[in-house]
Amino acid sequence: MPKEKMLPCHTCGTYQPHRQPKDDRERQIIRTLKQLKPRTYVEDFWICVSDERDCRNIRHRWNAKPLHPPEKMPEPE
Repeated sequence: MPKEKMLPCHTCGTYQPHRQPKDDRERQIIRTLKQLKPRTYVEDFWICVSDERDCRNIRHRWNAKPLHPPEKMPEPE
């Protein structure tokens, strides 16, 4: 399980726990959203895992608003 880190969440408006992508499905979703090449390193993207709300906002480690408009990680199928 990827480690969690407290980072500011643009959607929640406060510091919330975030985690890195946990599998190839999530990595591919990020590559698609950011229009990145198939093998691009995406471990610097983090996903909000707030217990207070079902956020799943995707952000870059160094940029709280990397996607405009903000994008959520889809629920697993």
